[in-house]
Amino acid sequence: MLQNAYDDALQKILKSSVADLQTYVRSGSLDSYDLLVLAFKTNQLDVVRLLLHLVSDQKEKEFLLFMLNEHEQAPESMFYLFLLERTIQLKEYELFEQFLALKNRFAPSVHIQIAHLLHRYEFMDVALQLYRSVDNMNDWDAGAFVNVMEALVAKNEIVEAMQYGLLAISFGHHDFRLYKYVIELMDICGMSEERRKIVQQAKQLYPDSEWLKQKEK
Repeated sequence: MLQNAYDDALQKILKSSVADLQTYVRSGSLDSYDLLVLAFKTNQLDVVRLLLHLVSDQKEKEFLLFMLNEHEQAPESMFYLFLLERTIQLKEYELFEQFLALKNRFAPSVHIQIAHLLHRYEFMDVALQLYRSVDNMNDWDAGAFVNVMEALVAKNEIVEAMQYGLLAISFGHHDFRLYKYVIELMDICGMSEERRKIVQQAKQLYPDSEWLKQKEK
C-alpha cells in the first residue's frame, strides 16, 4: 500500500468501527500486514482478532496469535519478516523497533534475514550491527558476508572487509561476488601475490569468467 493510501486509511480507521475493517480487506485496499501495522499503531488490537477470522492459513493465524502474545512457539518466520518489511515501507520506524524486539524468539538464521532486509533498504549500519550480533558464522549465508563487506567498504574499513571475504571463502561460500570483492580489495591494498592466488582459486570455480581472465593478466 502506498504511503498516502496508508495515511488515509489510518485516519478512516481512527474514526470507524472495527467491523468496517472487513470491507477494507475484502475490497483489497488493505492486506493483513497493513492492518497489523494500523492495529499496533492505534493500539486497536481488536483489529488483530478480526484478522483471525479473515485469514484462512493456519500458520498465519498462529502468527497473529503470536503477535497478541497468545502463542508461545515462534511462528513461521516468513510472516514476521513480511511485517517488519511493511513497517519500513510505511516508515513506521518506532513500530519496527517494537517488533524487532521479538527477534530473539526466532532462530539466528532469522536474524540474518532481518539484517538482509535492513541492508536492502539501505540501513547499512543497523544491518551491520545485527549481522555481527550473530556470533556463530555457520548461521551466515554468502549474502551476509557480501553485505558486511559492502558496509565496511562504505566506512572505508578496507582491510576488515577483505578479511570477511576471505573468511567467507574459508567457510565454503563460493559466491562470485566474494571473490570479486576480495580481489578488488587486494588490488587496493597492493597484495599482488595473495591476489594472484585468489584469482586462480576463483578461476577453478568460474573458468569462463571474462572478468577473471582480465584480472589474470
